[in-house]
Amino acid sequence: MKWEGMPFYKRGEFTGRHRVCCDHPARRFRDAFRSGNGSLVMLDYGHPVKNRWTLTQEELYTPQWEEPPKAPLLREVLPEIQELLLEGHYEEADRLANETAEKNGTPPYYRPNYSHDGIWVEAEQKAENITDYLHIQNMRTGELSTVWATEYGSYRMDAFCSRADGTAVIRFLAREGTLNFHIRALIPQMPKEDEEKNVAGESWLGKIIPPQMTLACQDTDVVLQGTYAYHHGGFGAVLHGNSGDCCFEEEENGFHVFGGTECWFLLSVVRGGEGETEQLIRELKERLLKLTDSYEVLLERHKKIHTKLFDRVSLELGGEEGDYTLTLKEMLEKECLSKAILPAFLEAMFDMGRYFLLCECGKFPPIYGHVNINVNHQISCGNIDSLPELMESFFGWIERQLPDARENAERTFGTRGFVIACHPDMESGRQYHFNTEYPHEFWISSSGWCLEPFLEHYYCTGDETFRRERMIPLYRELAQLYVDFLTRKDENGKWIFVPSYSPENFPLNHPIMTSVNAAMDVEVCREVMETLLNYGADMLSEEEKEACHIVLNGLPDYLYGERGEIKEWLREDLEERHDHRHISQLYGAFPGDEFQPERNMELYGHARITNRIRGMENESCHGIMHRAQIAARLKDSALVEEFLRFTLESGYVNDNFTTAHNPYRDHVFPDGQGAIPTVLTESIVYARPGFIELLPAAESKSLQKGCLKGVSLRTAAKLEEIRWDEKQVSAELCFLKEQEVIFCCRRARKMTVTDKQGNVVLSSETPEVYTRAYCAAPGECIHIHAELGKE
Repeated sequence: MKWEGMPFYKRGEFTGRHRVCCDHPARRFRDAFRSGNGSLVMLDYGHPVKNRWTLTQEELYTPQWEEPPKAPLLREVLPEIQELLLEGHYEEADRLANETAEKNGTPPYYRPNYSHDGIWVEAEQKAENITDYLHIQNMRTGELSTVWATEYGSYRMDAFCSRADGTAVIRFLAREGTLNFHIRALIPQMPKEDEEKNVAGESWLGKIIPPQMTLACQDTDVVLQGTYAYHHGGFGAVLHGNSGDCCFEEEENGFHVFGGTECWFLLSVVRGGEGETEQLIRELKERLLKLTDSYEVLLERHKKIHTKLFDRVSLELGGEEGDYTLTLKEMLEKECLSKAILPAFLEAMFDMGRYFLLCECGKFPPIYGHVNINVNHQISCGNIDSLPELMESFFGWIERQLPDARENAERTFGTRGFVIACHPDMESGRQYHFNTEYPHEFWISSSGWCLEPFLEHYYCTGDETFRRERMIPLYRELAQLYVDFLTRKDENGKWIFVPSYSPENFPLNHPIMTSVNAAMDVEVCREVMETLLNYGADMLSEEEKEACHIVLNGLPDYLYGERGEIKEWLREDLEERHDHRHISQLYGAFPGDEFQPERNMELYGHARITNRIRGMENESCHGIMHRAQIAARLKDSALVEEFLRFTLESGYVNDNFTTAHNPYRDHVFPDGQGAIPTVLTESIVYARPGFIELLPAAESKSLQKGCLKGVSLRTAAKLEEIRWDEKQVSAELCFLKEQEVIFCCRRARKMTVTDKQGNVVLSSETPEVYTRAYCAAPGECIHIHAELGKE
């Protein structure tokens, strides 16, 4: 087959800001363009001769058991485990934990459930010569398009997942000539590599029992029905056609479509419990039958919701207009000859992080991997980049886990409170995913990290109802875990966190991950207690306040290594292992706000050293992104630039601008996807309650100038716009509640604040004083202008 991509000069009609393109179809699923409405996610491979669309629904997974395993029952032997650890017998403590867990019915090495596609659709048509081919993903509308020409005419395929109608839509359009193609539904198949491992019993997920699936034509629809093992119900999918001006002939599991210029198909998936699937399929067929609107009307109805959410925040970095028509390959070719990251590339990745949340946040948030660094990074931009509706999927998911999380705490530690499992899924929040290599059952900091987005939501919105009814009750209950868990003290009267776990590392001189006094555990505990005292005091009894103070006053001091780094374990006898993909001891820098210069300059300096000297181990993207987020919080522009450039240029970005866990892996793993917008936003503006800082980490070549709009500041304020270049910065912001706030710009030599009428309300011309305090009223809008650099 002769193949020609669309020349650069012809792409202007189809490309531009907020869109990415490719001049060849996806060769692998990692490169397929995607559209989603939260519940449904569609992948489009964009092949003009034999295309495939895959559609999944967020609740589809393969159950491995009648009921999920419970957390390991260790409370009776916990004192013995603690004694062994304190005496330095790490292997014996680990062995006792695993053997006791297995004896009590929860052996190590359970794996999470396996998600799967709901239905595949293929379209096949004849062509010998493909010219002017381009595959486009429009993030602003959620629409996926493929255009091409053949010896028979000029054609276009479009697809999107509707937020308005709960269905995927696929359109075929003949721009010149007429349509003539075959379309059919297929039963989804497990990837070949996974299938081979599953048959051999070698899958990392354990033995997977795929659903039993059937496919048949019913009236004018193609219907797929799946049934799960262990009486877990099933699912159904329906492909429904609207012939437009075309002729339809029914074929096996599909149709021959010919003779016209336009037709479209509706495609959706439903999940049902035991005995519900057939009724849900009937209801789905009836719903699709009633959707008789044209493709344009269906798309417009969807855009009114999707585009409104997407447009809340935008980033422009001064890119050349032609760069927005480049493919990933072309961007990389140009960037590798440049002194800075291509602005259009950074903007596309910023957009993709928010678009990814629009696609994946429904009843559940994206759940790719663990909450110890994967999911928490994937959703990290949701609050600050003004998508609170999508963050609700994360909040609801955490709240629904609480019964299981309470059981985790009671069975493992014998405490009140709760422990969020390291790898919760759509089925449960039980802590069954653990072993010697990853003793997740002892990771008590998972819960604090999972509550931090609740705290950040309150920071951004000032929502008092949310604080009283959802946030503080969670922190209040979590505090009970620490009050019960912290029972042992060292010779200095400081609490000992034992057992303790710093994901997924171990001390150099004790190669067992179950350990003592992980710095992260101390940092998260401090954040929990301070949050309660600072934002929940009106809801606490005097006894609870006293308990918080007792815990805080007994927390271990930070220890520093030979290079001045914050030690990962706060024990003199435990040696650091710096070449590791996690950097858990800097939780206090991100997502926490503890390691800030105004709070403790010495500690801030130690944190910067810690981030600088860390190794990358196996170069997992989540580790690089966490260090980039930390660098932004620590005002380290050089490190932000280094990590962004390394990620974008070193094989983590797929042709569709999604990211992978490791370079050049054949998958989509969106840790980078969700984290890059966070890194960029917080490099341009950082806020915490009562403190707003402009350009904290934007001195790099790639962030020399730009404009960011619509960001939610973590002090109940909205950044309407910030514009900057090498000489000056100006910002417009509005306050959501009354507060005293400090404005900061460390690069400023002069800063002026004016009100809506243009009156100067605050001014500073003293270079040494880069902060100024101001009392803001609810609804008040102000303008900040700062001149940068030295005189």
